[in-house]
Amino acid sequence: MTALLHRANFDALLGALCRHGYAVIGPTVRDGAIVCAEIESAEDLPSGWVDDQEAGRYRLRRTADPALFAHTVGPVAWKPFLFPPGARLLRITPNGDGTPRMTPEAEAPPRYALVGVRACDLAAIAVQDAVFLRQASVDRSYEDRRRNAFIVAVHCTRPGRSCFCASTGTGPRATGGFDLALTEICADGRHYFLVEAGSPRGEGILAEVPHRDATPEERAGADELVARAAGLMGRSVDLTDLRDLLYRSYDHPRWDEVGAPTSLRPPAAPRPRARR
Repeated sequence: MTALLHRANFDALLGALCRHGYAVIGPTVRDGAIVCAEIESAEDLPSGWVDDQEAGRYRLRRTADPALFAHTVGPVAWKPFLFPPGARLLRITPNGDGTPRMTPEAEAPPRYALVGVRACDLAAIAVQDAVFLRQASVDRSYEDRRRNAFIVAVHCTRPGRSCFCASTGTGPRATGGFDLALTEICADGRHYFLVEAGSPRGEGILAEVPHRDATPEERAGADELVARAAGLMGRSVDLTDLRDLLYRSYDHPRWDEVGAPTSLRPPAAPRPRARR
């Protein structure tokens, strides 16, 4: 089933997530960029903001479009919320005889609802899952955070000039890995979202939010927007013999440039704020 959620009821969706104990993380404007941070309402989302991106260039621009998710992928990813750069794994304290006693961290990780995750983000998270969850040694800290995460994806309808996901099969439509997926539509004086549930958890949250079934015409309109985005990608990547190409480029000087020290570091994931 594809549901229709009016923009006026978007805060009801965020409220349902909060009632279920999630700290809601979404895109918001901060320091001249769209970054992922804790939000309290739709007013915190970047309504009317779009980003112009090209290689080595990033600028925000105001528009009259009221869309909440008209931007593309920002400079800060979702990774710090699933695999933070610093996390306590255990405590080491002395026993009475002077030997160390190791106690695994017992505090449960925060429950995050990640709102606005794009298809390319989901593809990156799937790679993390393969590394941290499907090897001989499972990262238990990541496993707990991943299990607790509720993902609200947004199908991309406005790719950037440096986007290439259509050529790699990782967008612009999210095909899995989400609890809910949204297509945002602002047209003919209407502002609404088509919503797809991708999990029982997603179905449960959607049931708590005012919505109705989408019409065939509304579903077709949403599909057309996403299909058009696939044709507007600024770049493409040829995956033919990609592994051999990487091996042949093992000593390419570009790796030294990428590995050079930089002062730019993404901010750490914020702690959930106490709610009154």
